[in-house]
Amino acid sequence: MKTWQKWSLVLSIVFLSFISLIFVCSTIINLNTIPTSRSSPRFLFLTIGGDIPEHIQYDSFSDILIDSRPTILKYLVAIRQAKKDPSIAGIILQPSGTELGWGRLLELRDALIDFKNSGKRLVAYLESAATRDYFLASVCDEIFLTPTGQISLLGIMAEVTFLRDTFDKLGVKADFLHIGEYKTAAEGYTSNKMSEPHRKMLNSLVDDLYQNLTRNIAESRQISTKDVNRLIDQGLFNGEAAVKAGLADSVLYLNELKSYLSPNRKKYSQIEITNYLRQQPGGTASSSVRIALIYVQGVIASGSSGFNPVMGEISGSNTLVRYIQRAARDNAVKAIIVRIQSPGGSGMASDIIWHELMLAKQKKPVIVSMSDVAASGGYYIAAAADTIIAHPMTITGSIGVLSGKFNLKGLYDKIGLKKEQITRGKYANLYDDYHSFTNDEKKMIQEDLEAFYQNFVEKVAKNRSRPYKQTELLARGRVWTGQQALQNGLVDTLGSLTTAFQIAKRMAGLNPQRDFSVVIYPEKISLIDQILERQISTEIEKIFTFKIESFLESKTFSSLFKNRELLTILPYQIIFK
Repeated sequence: MKTWQKWSLVLSIVFLSFISLIFVCSTIINLNTIPTSRSSPRFLFLTIGGDIPEHIQYDSFSDILIDSRPTILKYLVAIRQAKKDPSIAGIILQPSGTELGWGRLLELRDALIDFKNSGKRLVAYLESAATRDYFLASVCDEIFLTPTGQISLLGIMAEVTFLRDTFDKLGVKADFLHIGEYKTAAEGYTSNKMSEPHRKMLNSLVDDLYQNLTRNIAESRQISTKDVNRLIDQGLFNGEAAVKAGLADSVLYLNELKSYLSPNRKKYSQIEITNYLRQQPGGTASSSVRIALIYVQGVIASGSSGFNPVMGEISGSNTLVRYIQRAARDNAVKAIIVRIQSPGGSGMASDIIWHELMLAKQKKPVIVSMSDVAASGGYYIAAAADTIIAHPMTITGSIGVLSGKFNLKGLYDKIGLKKEQITRGKYANLYDDYHSFTNDEKKMIQEDLEAFYQNFVEKVAKNRSRPYKQTELLARGRVWTGQQALQNGLVDTLGSLTTAFQIAKRMAGLNPQRDFSVVIYPEKISLIDQILERQISTEIEKIFTFKIESFLESKTFSSLFKNRELLTILPYQIIFK
C-alpha cells in the first residue's frame, strides 16, 4: 500500500472513530448522579432481547453506525437514574427472545423491583414471550400482550450431549481422568449416558432453579406456586387465554398502550436506554474516590486475554494479574470488585489469578460478584475474596479437576494417515494424539490430579474458614446454585452487582451516600487503537471467517487440551425451554 493510501485510511478511521465517540458512554460511570428535571413526563423504554454483555472491550465497525450495545452495568445505572429522575414517569419493558442466564435476569429483576418501589409505573408489553422473557416481565405492575401474541411458559430443561458412540464410529477415543465423582466435564466424551452422580446433581440444580422460577412468578403475579406449576404444565397461551389465566392483564396493540398510559389526552414521550444514558452527566477520571471493577469473562487460560473463534471470550492470567496490580497500587481505588462470568478453564491460570487477589486484599477489600456462572476455575478465583456475592440462581461450585486428551489413531487409520515417532524420555509422547494412556501414565496423572485437588480444597477451606473434611464433602466437582452455595457456606450473601458496590463502600469505610466513580478493567479500546495496534484482524475474523488453523493452533485450545494443563471447568450448560 502506498504512503498516501495509508494516510488516507488512517484519516478515514480517525473521522469514523470520532463519530463513534458520540455514541459510546465513558468507561467510568458515576453511579450517584441525578439528572435535572424536565417539563414533560417520559417513559424509559427498555427493549431486552438476545444477550446483554457484561462488558464490551472493543469498539466494532457497527458501533460507528449505531449505538453501542448497553452492558448489564449500564442497564442497572439507567434503571437507578430513572428511579430518581423526576422527568421519568415510568418504565415500559419489552423483553423478547431474551438469552440471559438466571444471574443477569435476577439482576435486572431486582433493579426493576427497586424502581417499582419508588411508586413509578412499571409495565411490560409482550409480543412473543418465552420462559425467560416472562420471568422478567412478571415483575411489572401490569403486563400487556399484543392480541395475536403468545406466552410460552414451558419451564426449565437441562440437556447434556453425549458423543461416545459418535467417537466410536469415527475411531476417536476420549481418554480423561478426574477427581470427584461429580466432576463430569468429560462424561459427554467418555460415556453415552449420565452417571448416577451426574443425574443426581443435575436434578438438584433443576429442582432449585425451577423452585426459584415459580416462586418469583407467583410472588409477582400474586398467585400460588401451585397455580404457576399448573400454568407451566399448560405451556402455551395466546391472547385472551393469557389474560384469562392471569399471566397478562390485557391485550392491546402498542399504540393503544400509549393511549392507556396517557390519560386526559396528555401524551407522554418515550426514550430508549442508549439515548437516556447519553443525556446523563458522567463521572470523571479525576474523582477522588474510586472502586475498581475487573471483569473475568469466558474461559480462563494462561497468557493474555482475547477472543477465540471456538472458545469465545478468553480471560488470560497475565492480563488479569496486570489489572489487579494496577487497581491495588492506585491509592484512589478504595476497593476491588471482581465480576465473574466464567465456567473455569486452566487450573494453573486460575491459581495465578487467585494468588494475585490474595496479595491485593492485603491492601484493600476484594469483593466477588458472580453473574450467571462462576464455577470451577471461576470459583477458584472467587475463593480469594473477602466477600463472595451470588444470585440465588447463579451456577457455581464445581470444586474439582480433570485432565486428558483425545486419541485420534483410529480416525487416522480410517483416512490413511500414519505417524512414526522417535523419542527420548519415557513420557515424551505422553500427551500425543496417537495412543491412549498406559496404566503407568494414568497413575502418574492421577497423582498429579490428586495433589492439585487437595491444594484447591485447602485454599477454599482456609479462605472460607471451614475444616478441610467439611469443605471436601462440598467439593468433589459438585455444582451448586447460588442459593445452595449460601446454605453450604461457599458464598457469603445473595445479591447483585449493586450489592457488591454497597458492600465495597462499607468495607472501605466510605460514607454510603458519598459519590464514587467506577474504574473498569479491561479499558475500552477504540476502533482506531485496534487498527493502529493491528488488532482489527481479530474483529474481521470474528465477523467474517472461521479458520480451522485458529482452532488447532490457538493458545486456548492447545493450553487446555494439549499442554498438560489440569482443567477446572464446568461440566455442562443449563438450557431453558
